[in-house]
Amino acid sequence: MLPPGNFRGHSHWYMVTWVPFTDKVLKWHDLAGNMVVFVPFGLMCPFGRTRSGAGRLMVVAVLALALSIAVETFQVYCHNRFASATDVVFNLAGAVLGSRLASARRAHA
Repeated sequence: MLPPGNFRGHSHWYMVTWVPFTDKVLKWHDLAGNMVVFVPFGLMCPFGRTRSGAGRLMVVAVLALALSIAVETFQVYCHNRFASATDVVFNLAGAVLGSRLASARRAHA
């Protein structure tokens, strides 16, 4: 995903897609992958377990957003990776979906 060998000492800010869904190439299987990777984060986020409902969802969303932005910022310094706001949106959606699934699982237990 993000091998340390991709890191370079200079940034590629000109390559960042700042506005979601305006990427030159949108590959739906990559976007679905971004979402699927963050579902377990939403399911198992330890900081959200003590809360329920909207509180849990908010904690998971803020933490997922921070993690996603950190990963995308790392990609600014990689030659073969491209930072994109679309990826952040799909990562966040995956975490929220995971949180909702965890809440539904608890409600049925």
